[in-house]
This record gives sequence, structure tokens and C-alpha cells, in this order.
Amino acid sequence: MISDDNSRAMQASISGNSKTIGKRSSPGFLVNTFHCVECMLNDETFIINPPEGSAVYIADWKSFIPPITSLVIGVENMENFLKIRNHGSLFDNCLTDAETDIIFIARYAFSSDISRWLEQIPNRYLHFGDFDLAGIDIFLNQFKPHVEERGSFFIPSDISSRISRGSRKRYNEQFLKYSHLTAADDGLSSLIALIHRYRRTYDQEGYIKTGNLLRNNRGISEDDSM
Repeated sequence: MISDDNSRAMQASISGNSKTIGKRSSPGFLVNTFHCVECMLNDETFIINPPEGSAVYIADWKSFIPPITSLVIGVENMENFLKIRNHGSLFDNCLTDAETDIIFIARYAFSSDISRWLEQIPNRYLHFGDFDLAGIDIFLNQFKPHVEERGSFFIPSDISSRISRGSRKRYNEQFLKYSHLTAADDGLSSLIALIHRYRRTYDQEGYIKTGNLLRNNRGISEDDSM
């Protein structure tokens, strides 16, 4: 019962109780792509090409191997992840000459499976989160230690103009906890300075394209704009 093989099926077969030893029944994470990407799962070819509005759930993440030519982008918020095709050309300039495609990943509930998976693959990692102090802290403490120099925080070219009209309320709510947040990376350091300069933040849902309008789906309230 205390061996590595302590699945609920094994526990039930021995004791009749599948919950004798606590174990998550849903390990893994979600994967999305723009186009077909040929990966490996349990030493077999596995094609990822989910229809729009869906994603692929990888449970056996330890045997999931993406192509070395894939850029892995972690998407923090689920709406962005499921509507990844609605982001237009946002990621067009993210690929290096050695990279040919993008694999998007999202945590299924809160677990360490993604960070442990990122440790075992050599791919470059780009983190797409909210442009606020809490979002930067998530990257620095939950992802950066596992990807080290392979990891970076996605900063769009128009982020300055977006933060300038972002949420002051969110900034004020986070300020006391994250006021001393710093980053060694020049890009992140500049982003932190930008947030403090405008005293505003911007949610990543604002990059979801709806018709011809780019807007923040959480909205900007009257309090935010003051």
C-alpha cells in the first residue's frame, strides 16, 4: 500500500477502499496548439490537434515528449488557453530560427506536474500570465526555478499602452504584498517599473480578440480608471 504503485484501483483491490492513501486521481495538465504537432507519448507517436474550443488532457505527463523544435508557452488563465486562436498574431515573433511550432500548456487545478515536466524536457519555456505583480511573482517562484535560463516571461510590444489604461484597483490590492518584488532579468525589471510608474495592472484576457475590439474581459470599472 505504501509502494509507488498506490493507485486507487490497487488500494481498492487490497482493502476495498480506494481512498486509504491520499492520491490525486487527475494528474497532468492540458495542452493546446495552433496546428498539428507530432509528439511522443509512451514511446508512440501522438498527434496533437484539438479543435477550436477544446484541448488535450495529458495524464501520463512523465512519458509526454514534445518535439525539440517546439516552444512551450504556459498560459496562466483558462479563458486565454481555450481561446488561444483568438489572439491573432500575438505570438508571431516568439519563435527562434530553431523553433517551428508552439505547444500551449495550462495547469489542471493547482499541481506541480507542469513544473516537474518542464524540468525533464530541454525546450524553451515562455510564461504568458497577467501583467501584474502577482503574475510576475508566480513566474519567478513557481516556474523560473524549474526552467532556469530556458524560461522567460512573455512581454508584448504594446504592454506600456495597455498598462497605462489598466486597473488601478488591482495594483492597490497587490501593492503591500509585492511592493518589494524585483527581477534580475532586464525585461521583467522594466515591466515591474512600468507597473509602478502607472500604478496600474493589465489582465491577460485583454489580449483575446473579439471581432475588431481588443478589450479586458474582466472589464475596467469606474474605480479602476480613477
